Amino acid sequence: MVVKYSLMVCACAASLAAATPALADPTIDFSIIGTNNTSLGASQTFDGVAINAYTGDGTTFTPSVLWERHDGVNDDGLGVCSEGTSACSTGGGDVNELSNQHAVEWIVLTLPTNKEWDQVWLSSLDNNGGSPNEKGTIYLSNTLSISGADVFGFQHGVFTTSDNGDIENAIGFSFNAFAKYLIFRAGSDGDPAGEGRNNDYLIWGVTLADCQDCGTQNTGVPEPVTLALFGAGLAGAAVLRRRRRAPA
Repeated sequence: MVVKYSLMVCACAASLAAATPALADPTIDFSIIGTNNTSLGASQTFDGVAINAYTGDGTTFTPSVLWERHDGVNDDGLGVCSEGTSACSTGGGDVNELSNQHAVEWIVLTLPTNKEWDQVWLSSLDNNGGSPNEKGTIYLSNTLSISGADVFGFQHGVFTTSDNGDIENAIGFSFNAFAKYLIFRAGSDGDPAGEGRNNDYLIWGVTLADCQDCGTQNTGVPEPVTLALFGAGLAGAAVLRRRRRAPA
């Protein structure tokens, strides 16, 4: 069963964000992989992170074309060009960003072994100049499929006053930092291409954290010290039980 979550932004969240120091830019910045406004082919590997562009229905994927954008603070990152190089070179927004106007487009990030997702940055998630807010969806999965994945919907405003930010921080503790695949689409989960509005944004970059002994499936394993402390706690509990049972 697909698990769905909805991101809600309220005044209390805005207050918390205002009290939190601003995060730095992603340490792995996808907007500098190539030249601005150019094709990067169907896939790239950058600082260990595999990046793939697709179209499809989310259970089957057809390779498409990654598109590079480096147009300033609010327009940095990777989109998908399924409309053809000529259209993407002369257009913008819903053409050469991650969009669903021509087809449902996808960007898939693959987590390197012994790493975990620390920050995941999006860009150009705007309000269409006053039209309905742009929306997107992220699926966290250990298989290349959205079936059975954890699903998070988001829209303009999740980063409070900005069009870009760290979606992992916005989602918070519910985010599975060990998911093998992060699968992104524009628009809401399950909605058809187009969806009656412009939904488009960019995958700006990520920051990873070391996770030694996570294994090839990137599943968290307790550190030896943690296991030792757990064992010591069990031993202590056993001693207390024996003391309580001792005759007076």
